[in-house]
Amino acid sequence: MGKNDKIVYILGAGCSSGQQPDGPGFPLARDFASALEAFSKEQLVSDNCQKLRTLVTETVDLLRREKVQTLDALAARLGSESQGSQSYSLTQTQKQMLRRQVGNARIATAALFMYLEKNAKQVGLPRYDYFLTELFGNSTDWAKASRNSNANILTFNYDRLFEMAFIDRFKCDTGLHPLYGKSLLNSGLDYVQGNSFDVSPDQFAFLKLHGSVGVRAREEGDHNPQIYTYYDGLPGDEQTLIDDERFFAYSQNVNPYEHDPEPLIVFPHEKPFVTAGTKTLLSFRSYIPNVWAEAKRLISEATEIWAIGYSFAPMDRADVLDLFRSTTKCKKLIVQNTPGTAEMICARLQKKWFEPENIVLSVEPYPHPF
Repeated sequence: MGKNDKIVYILGAGCSSGQQPDGPGFPLARDFASALEAFSKEQLVSDNCQKLRTLVTETVDLLRREKVQTLDALAARLGSESQGSQSYSLTQTQKQMLRRQVGNARIATAALFMYLEKNAKQVGLPRYDYFLTELFGNSTDWAKASRNSNANILTFNYDRLFEMAFIDRFKCDTGLHPLYGKSLLNSGLDYVQGNSFDVSPDQFAFLKLHGSVGVRAREEGDHNPQIYTYYDGLPGDEQTLIDDERFFAYSQNVNPYEHDPEPLIVFPHEKPFVTAGTKTLLSFRSYIPNVWAEAKRLISEATEIWAIGYSFAPMDRADVLDLFRSTTKCKKLIVQNTPGTAEMICARLQKKWFEPENIVLSVEPYPHPF
């Protein structure tokens, strides 16, 4: 590619899920409830994990009762009941219960993924390491590699496996430079308080479109409230305890501004409500609109787009189409997935997503697993 070409990679769950040949990966959709259940029974056994265990168990029961496979789908169903057009028929208590269940799904996601990150750190991440080589060659000098890069990444994943492989490869000083700050991943997530979202437009960016585990947020203040962001240690940090203290330390506080910070995880169905500034989701209001706006800018400048391990789920359709309407220089989208799946996704995108919207973008399969 030429020096003026820019590639945007879109990463989905297929980059982290399934069994890796070198060790355990994250669960596929059909295995999610079982993975949560095993996590609860095998890991949340001590006395200081009982609130968390109850929450995870309730979430597993909901997954099975609602007959859905993923927490995204569960949250969408619960959210539509509490915020949709039929919500007028619910009592305030019922709406609060539904919102609490969505919040519980957020915590269950954060707890499980942080635990799985510790396992992944022990066995290594060769697939992500190979991807880093594709992006930056064999360089281990991040300052040099980032200057020479013509790539950017948008990810729908909540996990931090890419970040773990990045730290292992480049040995960056995350004490001196925040991992998500402009000196490293340039994700706009390095603020501590306030409503700032700050990325450098002229260097490699790694944008997490639905937030991330390991990051939590809380709004504080009655007038001109500020968003305070909390971090649960580095990805895979074995010193980070996953217990009741982490998620429920301030649960008994009467003051709502002194409650526990929520995981910065925004399920797909929540994005329109966040963008609209719905009060129940104020903790995320300063992040989501800005990260999607930056994603649209990167897509508008891309000359080539790769979607890797991403299935283009129907619940993402409106947001993804809004991204691809921004394409001005790119005429080709390459879909990398398993054989058969890649071709199926391409056919669905071209006929059912792009053509009805008059999006002129050819779609090509690359039938190779991540």
